[in-house]
Amino acid sequence: MTTLTKLLNLKKFLIITPIPVKENLDYCIEIANQAFKIGCDIVEFRLDYLPKNTDVVKVVQYLINNFTKPMLLTLRDVNEGGVNKFNDLNKLKIINTIKEIENVFIDLEYNFVQKYQLKDFTNISGVVISHHFINEKPRIEQLIQEYEYVKKLKNVSIYKVASIVNDFSDLNILIEFVFKVDHKLPITVLPMSENSIYRLIFPLLKSKVMYCPVTESTALGQINLKKCVEFRNLIESIQDGKLCSFNQKSSSK
Repeated sequence: MTTLTKLLNLKKFLIITPIPVKENLDYCIEIANQAFKIGCDIVEFRLDYLPKNTDVVKVVQYLINNFTKPMLLTLRDVNEGGVNKFNDLNKLKIINTIKEIENVFIDLEYNFVQKYQLKDFTNISGVVISHHFINEKPRIEQLIQEYEYVKKLKNVSIYKVASIVNDFSDLNILIEFVFKVDHKLPITVLPMSENSIYRLIFPLLKSKVMYCPVTESTALGQINLKKCVEFRNLIESIQDGKLCSFNQKSSSK
């Protein structure tokens, strides 16, 4: 069981705070520390925000050496919402760099994993396999097929789907997916919409992660970290049978 899988088993759902990594790495680390104080479980360092031609591996090494809390490293492909284009070799180097390092996880696109026939992620603390549908609608059969494929990979922690949602038919595809898989491999489902309320639906339907920023959003519809923490506290209070109001739960901290 990976470190990330253990974290996923601890709570109703995890809160990951995305942080765009630009040039001031110490500022990114400062924001990451703030996020943990507010209540996130993991920070995501979005490396695709770095200027082109940056030595990404050096940046990763700096973050690992100067930040010890759980982190997710993401070099998002431009076809799936990434900001700047980087050679795939960078991602392959990151995989090798983080082996045997506790609390350092990586997000890899489903298409990337298939392209390089990556099947075994042994010695990595946590792997997220993701697919972001930006310019196309996912088909339910496609999502289930991808889920079943990822489930067979060694040492993967979670399968993540993010999709643009323009109407209820788009939303229903994601909801149907949640109900049709067996959840033996945890999933994260993220509707990208101007209506951020849609994001609150899926943690109630066995989706295991919410992405909630402190400052700059990295995707459409993301909800502020403080609000996400309050939402989770409310859900956990209801599940525990505690008769406390939303405000009482928040003010007791």
